[in-house]
Amino acid sequence: MRLGLINSAWAQAGRETAWGIAKTKELGFDSIDIFTDPLDIDIRERRLIPQECARHGLPIVSICCVATGLIDFNPSVQRFHLDRCKAYLDLVYEYEAQNLLLVLGEYIWNQEVIPPADQWQMAVENLKRLGDHADKLGIDIALELEPFPLSLLNNVDRMVEFTT
Repeated sequence: MRLGLINSAWAQAGRETAWGIAKTKELGFDSIDIFTDPLDIDIRERRLIPQECARHGLPIVSICCVATGLIDFNPSVQRFHLDRCKAYLDLVYEYEAQNLLLVLGEYIWNQEVIPPADQWQMAVENLKRLGDHADKLGIDIALELEPFPLSLLNNVDRMVEFTT
């Protein structure tokens, strides 16, 4: 078994990336998950992450992505988030990570304005599109279970339903 840590633990504490990666190894972790947005990261940071992980012997397991726009009712927002998620998948490939850890988010407006079944279907259709891109790259997509009442995937039964 490997024990890993997400690098945002250090970013939230105001520490720079290289320091956080080194500290992750120093504390005894075996792997690391990376939470960075490929649309926001500059080229220096983009190169620094895999270099520092390799230097400290920390394989990157997941690149983490919050993509609540995949279930937005606006087609333009969905298209943007599909493209954004494809950039994440490309980063997973570039960093030779194992998967994209995808957070779909929650139903909006307390499930009262847009029928939950419609948002669910948007999530299914958009994830299939992302799955096609991931398949071409030979990488996996992992879905995060969030224990919040309005999360699409908030328990094991919902997760099973979504993936079948």
